[in-house]
Parts: sequence; C-alpha cells; structure tokens
Amino acid sequence: MQDWQTRWGAGFWLLACGAAIATFHLNLIWQQQITIGQSAVTNLVGWGVILYLLWQKRHLPLPELAVPRWLRVTGLMLLGWMILRAWLRRGSLEIISIFFPLVAFTGLLLVAVGWQGLKSYRWEFMTGAFLSMPLGSVDFIGDALKIPLIDARLAAFTLHYLGFEVARQGNLIFLPGGAVEIASSCSSFSTIISLLILVFAFLIVFPVPSFKQLVLVVGTICSVLVVNSGRMALLAVLVAEQQKAAFDYWHGTAGAEVFSNISIFVIAGWGYLLLRPQPELPEEEEPELLTLENEDLDDAE
Repeated sequence: MQDWQTRWGAGFWLLACGAAIATFHLNLIWQQQITIGQSAVTNLVGWGVILYLLWQKRHLPLPELAVPRWLRVTGLMLLGWMILRAWLRRGSLEIISIFFPLVAFTGLLLVAVGWQGLKSYRWEFMTGAFLSMPLGSVDFIGDALKIPLIDARLAAFTLHYLGFEVARQGNLIFLPGGAVEIASSCSSFSTIISLLILVFAFLIVFPVPSFKQLVLVVGTICSVLVVNSGRMALLAVLVAEQQKAAFDYWHGTAGAEVFSNISIFVIAGWGYLLLRPQPELPEEEEPELLTLENEDLDDAE
C-alpha cells in the first residue's frame, strides 16, 4: 500500500492547506471590505503567486528534515491563533490582522518543514511578508522620501502647462479659487508600494533579465507618480471651482480606485512590452555572383 507522500506528494498537501488559508483570508477581506494593509486585489494576486509556486512543487517530497515536536506545536499555535482571532474579530480594524498572511503561512511552514526547510520556500515566505506590510501605518516613510512634495511639484507642473494660474508652496497647490494640500495619505507612496508588490509577483511568475526588471520597477514608480499627479491636479481644479460633490467622489475611495486601476493598466502595458517576443530579422541573402562560362567569354571576345 502506497503511503500518502508517495501517492500524492507531500507538497500537494501543503498546497491544499495553503489554498484553505488563502480562501479564508480573502473571504474575510471581501465580506468586511476593510483593510489597512494591502488592497483586496493585491492580496488576491499575492495569494495567487504563493499558490502558483506551491503548485509547481506539488509533486515534490518535503525536505527530509527532523522537525522537532515543539516546533510543530508552535506552528500549529501560530496558525490556529491567527485563524481564531481573525474569525472572532472579523469586521474590526486592528493592526495585527494585517500580518495574517505572514504569520499564518509561517505557522504552516513550521509544521511542514521547520526552520531549516524555510529556504526551500523563501519566495512564498517573502510574498507573504510583502502582503503583510502595514501601508496605512508607514506614511512617515513617504514623508521621509519627500513623496508628497514630488506629487505637488508634478501636479503644479501639469496645471501650469494646461493653462491654469497655479502657485505652489511646499505641499500646497494654489489656484485662484482655492488651494489643496497633498497629505501623506494622499501621496503616491502607498500606491507605489502596492504596485511594486504586484511587480514582484509578476517577476516571480515571469522571470526576465535584470535590465528589464530595472526598467519595469522604474517604469512602475514613474507611472504611479504621473497618474497620481493627474489626480491631485484634478482635485485642485475641483476645489477652485467649488464643486464639493465631485471633489468628495474623486478624493474618496471610489475615485482613488479609478486612478489606481489606470496605473495598473499602464504597468500591465510595461509588462507586455517587456515580455513580447522580439521579431526575428530575416537573414540577409548573399548576392549571387554572376559567372560567365568560357563559351560566353569567347562570344564576348
């Protein structure tokens, strides 16, 4: 009688458990529609990458490592703790829930492979870590990088070349009818990090040369800055025109998602251009040399 590892592969059961955890987490996010970490789309793509990598290893046996019993118990406690507290506290907005992908998946790996086997699943672990970045709590990093100031400069530049009488002072943009301040929460920082996580997932699934990776990362950052500057310019115009209802829409979640989707489509275009196969140039045919037969030479004479 074949044991379960020989018949299914231990990696299959790790994939099945990972899929169950991902389904539970995504279901909580979509039911409550709250998160102060990554967006629902980012979580969906991130879990998809993790499951894709586990799917590729589904027929492989787990590393033959002696995992101590206490380590397995620790992993089960981490996994059970995160699932139970997420279930009991569903609908509440609190910081620990952001770390669900990292802590739950770490607990699963501790049960399956222990500490020494984590290196075999380092990309899955890193993806879970990226999904657990608390973007809503790290706006100070964007301030340190002067992202709001860069957004203000680009928005003022856009308005100036569109013909508006615009002035800027720091993060403030002034128009004749009003002014807007680009705060940290409205800057491009969170969107840049979220989309860089998607780019990271893209590069895991579709590896490309280092130069193209650099192009994609730089293109992502520049695209988000340009698109977000357009949103900030639009908000400044709406404030100047005293259109409060329109301002509330484009400043709110729905309006922000429109511009986020634009950034995603732009970055998808970058990815398509980088992955598109280059057409092969036809080989140049060597010109045929005209040779004259001896008889032709005689006739020519």
